[in-house]
Amino acid sequence: MTRGKKIAVLAVIGSVLALSVIAFVVLFCKYGRHEDPNNEDVILRRAEAAEREDNPPLAAFHRRRLTQLNPFNEEYREKYVRALVRVRDFDRLQALTNSTVTRFALTADEAKLERLMRHGSLMVLLGSNNEARIAFTQATNLNYYAAAPRMIDTQARLGRIDVAYVSARRYLERFPNPRMLILSAEWAACMNEPDLIDALVPIAGRLAERPAIVFTYYCTALKAWCKRDMKALKETLGAIPSEVTTPVGCMMALEVASVGDDPGLVESAYREVRKRLPFLDFDNRGNVMVKRFVAAHFPDKLPIEKLGKLADLVQGEADAEPDVELTRVSLLAKFAAKTLDPFELDKAVRLFPKDKGIQLLKAEYEQSGK
Repeated sequence: MTRGKKIAVLAVIGSVLALSVIAFVVLFCKYGRHEDPNNEDVILRRAEAAEREDNPPLAAFHRRRLTQLNPFNEEYREKYVRALVRVRDFDRLQALTNSTVTRFALTADEAKLERLMRHGSLMVLLGSNNEARIAFTQATNLNYYAAAPRMIDTQARLGRIDVAYVSARRYLERFPNPRMLILSAEWAACMNEPDLIDALVPIAGRLAERPAIVFTYYCTALKAWCKRDMKALKETLGAIPSEVTTPVGCMMALEVASVGDDPGLVESAYREVRKRLPFLDFDNRGNVMVKRFVAAHFPDKLPIEKLGKLADLVQGEADAEPDVELTRVSLLAKFAAKTLDPFELDKAVRLFPKDKGIQLLKAEYEQSGK
């Protein structure tokens, strides 16, 4: 190789090495500094951006990271305290103040928010949902993230599920929330609007993996419920057992049980529905489901004592209207078990004096010498 060629080769090698060094420096600066997950300056900018955008959970996340990186910075700690108040994470706030010398007092706006939230919650307990809605609506002006879900809930309690759905969609675009997603899909199902259920699916992609999977199955279940497809409903609910315990979820479980043959499942599902009343017309709807199950298995598809137990379960509710068919089944079950109370039989006769079945049972009871 001539001297000129050697110089050319060395120049090429040198340029390659120089480019490699430059590339290394660029990568070092990019990943070693600007993309450093522990870079305080970067995290501080993210925290401040989240606060400007009024994103309390994201701000609290970044503020917590800053206190972990620099626990002696008083400003970091104070800002973290304010972030915890804004997300209303009082358990973590108490743990922080108990473990450090941190002291805090609510600002005027924070104190006003807490008064409105307490008042709204009290009104819900007292059944004054419109008063609660007013309080929570005022609270959204102070803290949309914390107060809007409560305001949306009262809209639904007032039966304005169309309004609740629209408000929830607006909230979910900013703050994806598994519970509110499920409730919004249920409101769409109650309006028999499967397209509105589908419109929520893209939001679920921003959830963690398991909640996203549960929501996908649950949307399929809700659309099957809208179409009265009990087979599809049973299959999809079976894929997420006990993971959705809302009133609608419990009602769907009762409806699935009511077309089967297991009285134990019907009883447990009915009790779950009753726990979550009042909700729409689910008190009457639940009673109808149990009555249909009893009628489908009477007189000899299931033991009479099991049917009688279900009849008593429904008839024993304080808001239950006396039902002649369920009363008849209850009396027959007790007669078969030899536990029929004559006073109960007389009461049934007074309630349903024209019912031939109860009249025949009374005659047979009297002939038996009981």
